[in-house]
Amino acid sequence: NLRAAHYRSRPAHADQLHVDLWFKGHNVLMDAGTYLYNAQPPWTNALSSTIVHNTICVDGCDQMIRAGRFLWLDWAQAKNLESSANCIKAEHDGYLRKGIIHRRELKKVSETHWEISDELSAEGKANRTHEFILHWLVPDWLFKLNSSQVELSAPFGRVVVDTIFPGPSDGKKFSLIKAGETLAGDYKSPILGWYSPTYNLRIPALSLVYQVKLPAPVSINTIIKFMEE
Repeated sequence: NLRAAHYRSRPAHADQLHVDLWFKGHNVLMDAGTYLYNAQPPWTNALSSTIVHNTICVDGCDQMIRAGRFLWLDWAQAKNLESSANCIKAEHDGYLRKGIIHRRELKKVSETHWEISDELSAEGKANRTHEFILHWLVPDWLFKLNSSQVELSAPFGRVVVDTIFPGPSDGKKFSLIKAGETLAGDYKSPILGWYSPTYNLRIPALSLVYQVKLPAPVSINTIIKFMEE
């Protein structure tokens, strides 16, 4: 499922091009949910922000401008570019204020192999360096790390998440966060690594955070493979 909305009424979350992915009844790439609307910071409707969704955040900013607990300004609008049985491609303009258009393709190569391709293109402000942060939220399963590749032990077998970034190795960072605690890397956020299945309930999950600083255009590719046992 690739989220690409053209809003005509007030949006609740800044989550354009978020991807949900299921396999064998398990939500492998997850939406964090809602948790609470009225808690003390940092939990004041925090799970509506871009960084907790399975999409890309530019320069640490939301896709839309937050103007209150439930109010977003300058709505990010998305449109579908291509659609077929095994592939969908869409883009959104939420970062046009930074000179960036985000395009994403979700492709089903087979039942056990998915590819997600992100293109961040410069629109009128070329050669400016931006920080691009890609986030994936996955269940709190046992994991192994091999550089930025993550292997998860799932109830049905294994899941491999492999993300490929451009640029020199010293310009790329990977972090893994569980329940707000950084287990690998140096990215810190108390709202990452959580999943809220129902209101007023949150349980630990794993946030995979990939950072790169480069001028646009930038291409990022993620491969998800399911291996049954």
